[in-house]
Amino acid sequence: MAAANWPRQRVGRVARTIGGSGFPPEYQGSTEGDFPFAKVSDMRFPGNDSGIKSAANYISRAQARRLGARIVPPGSVVFPKVGAALLGNARARTLRECFIDNNMMAIVPHGGDSRYWLHLFSTIDLGELSPGGPLPYVSEAQVREISVPIPPLEEQRRIADFLDDQVTLLRRAESLLIKQEQLVGEREASLLQQETSISDAPAIAVKRIVSRLTSGPRGWGSLIADTGIPFIRIGNIPRSGIALLPDNLAFVDVPGGAERERTRTRAGDVLVSITADIGSVGLVEEWAIGGNVSQHVALLRPIVERCHPRWLAYSLKAPSAKMSLTMSSYGGAKVGLGLTNVAETVIALPSIAEQDRRVRRLDEAMKWADSLRCGLNRQRALLVERRQALIKATVTGQIDVATAREVGL
Repeated sequence: MAAANWPRQRVGRVARTIGGSGFPPEYQGSTEGDFPFAKVSDMRFPGNDSGIKSAANYISRAQARRLGARIVPPGSVVFPKVGAALLGNARARTLRECFIDNNMMAIVPHGGDSRYWLHLFSTIDLGELSPGGPLPYVSEAQVREISVPIPPLEEQRRIADFLDDQVTLLRRAESLLIKQEQLVGEREASLLQQETSISDAPAIAVKRIVSRLTSGPRGWGSLIADTGIPFIRIGNIPRSGIALLPDNLAFVDVPGGAERERTRTRAGDVLVSITADIGSVGLVEEWAIGGNVSQHVALLRPIVERCHPRWLAYSLKAPSAKMSLTMSSYGGAKVGLGLTNVAETVIALPSIAEQDRRVRRLDEAMKWADSLRCGLNRQRALLVERRQALIKATVTGQIDVATAREVGL
């Protein structure tokens, strides 16, 4: 049958949907049981590269009955149905009977090749079905109304075989780019450690070379507005380099006062993440001047006569200082650093002239690393774009699989 003649059907006519079940905390934590109980995070669980066959949590058959959970058979396509994960359009195929939590949904084809269905649904942006609002979601009724092409079974198998091969090659190329990016990061960390470790320079606690060490005011997260004062949060502090990230910058509408002035940013202030990604460091430059920091960010104001602001930022970014900060963090429900931990962190403090020389070398190295990282990210984006275009063209019949194999596509 020619591709143009493939019938299109609503999903609800050729498959059934299964909504996930609530997963109370008292049922969680078991690594053994009759069935894996998959969450969104289990789509990337170790060993699930080819499909869901295990999970971080398991339940017994009796527990599943008490929950009223619906079993998801092997050969189903599962995906997030709510929140930011929905917009990521992750897909997976189940390789064994399992259960899924209520942040997920499954499609169970009545027939056909489940690999074809996996590729098919990877081309459908479920975020476009969301009605909007602060919490994106998609319903089973919406999914059942999606119209999809249904080629004959043998054609589905040929398409699945072809795409399995092609997608594997493209993902392998992506993995190589990710590895290269990791190597850039390792090189960057090595240079930071090398340049900031000076055996014959005095070792000085941070508190002795700053005129201000504070964290942002509590409760300002509820004051975020569309306009106002730049409000610098952990998401604006980079994991690589020290240049603050203006992406997703928030603003707060607050009056002047002691809290505003206490945490108001100046050029050369060094910002350190004290929760979440402990020890990430950024330097306040022009666009961030006059802003305020959140309660999860420490603001350090170096005494410039003694310490170059970029030297302090690079020194705190170096692996030895980051390790010291990480080991000082407290645990519990939320990992974090106290300002005392930051104040007591020790760095090497050579002369200002030597700091300047080393900062210039590090600036050049970071510029090179950023350029290389941007190039690798562009290549990854192109590979992802090519993968999605290839899958879409193939599952809709725009690419003849037999011809594509003959020309070595």
